[in-house]
Amino acid sequence: MRGNLRRYERHPTEGGALISWITSSGETRFARTQCIDVSERGLRLECAEMIPIRTYVAVRPESESLKVPGQGCVRYCTLFRGKYHVGLEFMA
Repeated sequence: MRGNLRRYERHPTEGGALISWITSSGETRFARTQCIDVSERGLRLECAEMIPIRTYVAVRPESESLKVPGQGCVRYCTLFRGKYHVGLEFMA
C-alpha cells in the first residue's frame, strides 16, 4: 500500500475562482471554477473544460479568505464525474 508521496500537505477548501489562460491559437479563455484543495505549492480546481498540461493560468479567487498566488502552471487535468480536476503548481 502506498502512502501519500506529496511533498506538501493538501488542505480541503471551498469557494470559487475565476481563471484565465491563452490557448495554443492565441485566444484568451475564462472559466469559473470551484476550489477543491490547496497546498503550499498548488491548488486543485474543478472546471467545466479541459486545460492542456503546461498551460499558464491566472487565478483570481472569489473569496478573500483564499490566499493564493496569482498564477500557476497546469500539472494535470483529468476528467472526474463529468468535470475536469485541474492541478495547478504555483509560480515561484
